[in-house]
Amino acid sequence: MVAQGHIEISFPLRNFLGRYPFLYYSLYNLIPKNKKLSVKQNTQLVIEGFPRSANTFAVLAFGYAQPNPVNIAHHMHVPAQVIRAVKWKIPTIVLLRNPKDAVVSFVIRDPRVSIDQALKSYISFYETIYPYKNNYVISGFEEIIKNYSLTIERVNKKFGTDFVAFTPTGKDLENIFQKAEKLEGGVESKVSRPSSTRTAAKKELLQELESEKYSKLLTAAEKIYRQFEHENDLA
Repeated sequence: MVAQGHIEISFPLRNFLGRYPFLYYSLYNLIPKNKKLSVKQNTQLVIEGFPRSANTFAVLAFGYAQPNPVNIAHHMHVPAQVIRAVKWKIPTIVLLRNPKDAVVSFVIRDPRVSIDQALKSYISFYETIYPYKNNYVISGFEEIIKNYSLTIERVNKKFGTDFVAFTPTGKDLENIFQKAEKLEGGVESKVSRPSSTRTAAKKELLQELESEKYSKLLTAAEKIYRQFEHENDLA
């Protein structure tokens, strides 16, 4: 949902800037689309996570259930969003998916991003926001898809909000998937539904990810994932 420009140049720089709210917003708020997605004083909810961690589904499903529009900051995929939200005491959901699935899915979606870049980005995102862990709600990938109501109920309890708790099923779920596919332009490598094309690509990339070449980075990514998983009873 967010154009990343020339990925070989901007992706590493974006990851660096994304750790520092002042630097990040000074630059990216110059882009009109980013102004709509960035945390602002009037933001009512922040939904952020590493790419391919059910970000689009979480935003669409949440908005689908609410009787009135909610001003949501989302899809920037940088710690700055979370840090600023914490500073301003804005209700925040941080999405968490295991690094193997998240990284492989991300690289399939945009092959210009290398496995090395994706792993480093995953580690940087979650390590940077870890010190603020008591100030937002963590939700695992499976919970978002299968029991989103629990996530929203935790947000309401933690922040004193009264958002409608909702887990889409049946026709509601179908409608949300259709909206997500429309946003992605119907490109098979980008949509959220299972697909035979992505399954084959995922198998090949997973073998590469699990090779010795990436063992140190993968170990670091899995370590920070387990820390969040354990502390938030997501296992």
